[in-house]
Amino acid sequence: MSDLSVFTELFQLVWPLLSVFALIISLKAKQRHPGQGSSLMVAGSTITLLMSIFHTTMNIGMRYDWLGFENVTMYYTFTNIISVLGQVLFLMGLLTMINSISTVDEVPMSKY
Repeated sequence: MSDLSVFTELFQLVWPLLSVFALIISLKAKQRHPGQGSSLMVAGSTITLLMSIFHTTMNIGMRYDWLGFENVTMYYTFTNIISVLGQVLFLMGLLTMINSISTVDEVPMSKY
C-alpha cells in the first residue's frame, strides 16, 4: 500500500469525524438550552452524520469492488441532497437557538 493510498483511506474518515463533533456540540447545546433550535441542530447533525458514514462506506466499497458502478451517481446524488438538508436543518437550529438566547433590548451602538 502506497503512502498516497494510506492518506486517502485516512482522509475518508475526516467527514464522519467532523459530523460526530457537530453531533456532540448539538447534544451539549440541547442539554444547556433545550428548545426547538437545539432540537433542529441535533436532527440536522444526526442526518449529516448518517449520510457521511453512508458516503464513506460507498467510497470504500467501490475502492475494494464491493459495490457495482451501475448506480453510483444515483447514490451520490441521494446522499448529497440529504446531507445538504441535514446541514440546512443544523444551521436553522443554530440561528433559532442564537435568536432565542440573545435578547437584545437596545441597539448596542446607541449607548455611545
